[in-house]
Amino acid sequence: MSTNLEKILTELEKRGTSSAQIELSGISRISTRFGENHITQNQWQVETQLSIVVEIDKKVGSISGDSQLLKRSPEEIAEQVIKIARISPPDSEFPGYAPPSKYHQIQRTQEEVEPEKIGEEIRQAIDSALNYDEKVEKVAGNVFATKTRYHLVNSLGLDAERISVMYASTINVAAFDGNNESRSTDRTTGIKLTDLGLANMSKEVAQIAVMGLHQKEIEPGIYQAILEPLATQEILVFFLQAASARIVQDHQSFLKDRIGEQVVSENLTLSHVPLDAENVMNREFDVEVTPTKDITFLEDGVLKAYAYDRRTAKKDGIESNGTAWRIFGGLVPMFVGNKLEPGIKTRKELISQIDYGVLITNLFYNNLVNPPLGTATGLTRDGLFLIEKGEITASLKNMRWTDSILEILKNVEVANNLSQKARFFFGADRTCSILTDHFAFSSKTGH
Repeated sequence: MSTNLEKILTELEKRGTSSAQIELSGISRISTRFGENHITQNQWQVETQLSIVVEIDKKVGSISGDSQLLKRSPEEIAEQVIKIARISPPDSEFPGYAPPSKYHQIQRTQEEVEPEKIGEEIRQAIDSALNYDEKVEKVAGNVFATKTRYHLVNSLGLDAERISVMYASTINVAAFDGNNESRSTDRTTGIKLTDLGLANMSKEVAQIAVMGLHQKEIEPGIYQAILEPLATQEILVFFLQAASARIVQDHQSFLKDRIGEQVVSENLTLSHVPLDAENVMNREFDVEVTPTKDITFLEDGVLKAYAYDRRTAKKDGIESNGTAWRIFGGLVPMFVGNKLEPGIKTRKELISQIDYGVLITNLFYNNLVNPPLGTATGLTRDGLFLIEKGEITASLKNMRWTDSILEILKNVEVANNLSQKARFFFGADRTCSILTDHFAFSSKTGH
């Protein structure tokens, strides 16, 4: 235990807390951004976040802050959080803290971050896109190299620490033909810098951008569709949210009371794999320091489990399954760092099965319209294409989609192109392209 945390915990115990927990996160990040075909920013950031939760007479109080909070004395910190606890209402659902446990060992690759190598990889990526076609004029994006140290201690004697390194990148390519413009984007992540494959990724993005020139229009309606891995991930995020015990208990989930039922296509199997060293979200314990385990929560289309943290597990009278996750400062149970079981057909073979349909590269501005029913909406982005008689024949203007998540996933086939994609807001999953028989466009967008 670090000296500062030990002193704070001692001060909390002196002041009569029933229990206490201290969480310290340290993030070191190199952020390299590029635009107009050259690196525009290279920044090193160090962030510290301290969070303390105490219980006194069934009242729970908490404080959090950055490195400035750590500059205060342990006595001052303890006094402040205790004052907050004493004026808080009783919390009958407070689950308490995790006791000391044994954790699985993960053999992580912790590559030393080297800014020069990042710059060289970006240079090759820019050249790869520009050399693909003379219509490619602009390459932009970023590479984030993040090292995270997480340390948690509590009054039960738990003292756990984890250090991890991950890389993430976004590449955007713009192609022009006269006054006509097309853009394409991809996001990827990996344990090592070379896992990103930036040169190949940039070339593929450039290819889609060039293909996207001179868009045509189609009418709203229901189409067969190929969802590329980024688009697949956006649809699956809705499923993951619905599989959170917090959402289920709040009666906002379209998966409520459906454990053991076949809810989607038998071709879909999703596993939460925190113990897989190749998973950038690998972790021995969650943010409550509950031991993690691999969980196949959707098997052959059958829902097998919800994600539980300590609070939601206590409410249902069971144990947490180690899926507590911090999102936008709040705590929620969610399966993060998942793997979609790949199929046996190639992406090209799935495209060849479509007589008249679409290929969707990416989706954005996606939101649930009716959470209990699983109705969602959003827009296509950076590459929508018409498929006729098994061939991509035209680029299309973007469309608004509105559909049931369960309907989209009801009859699907999965390709074999498993890849690790960064989510737009948080986390990452390994997903594939999928073919669905039902994807509903509700209106045109005009661009």
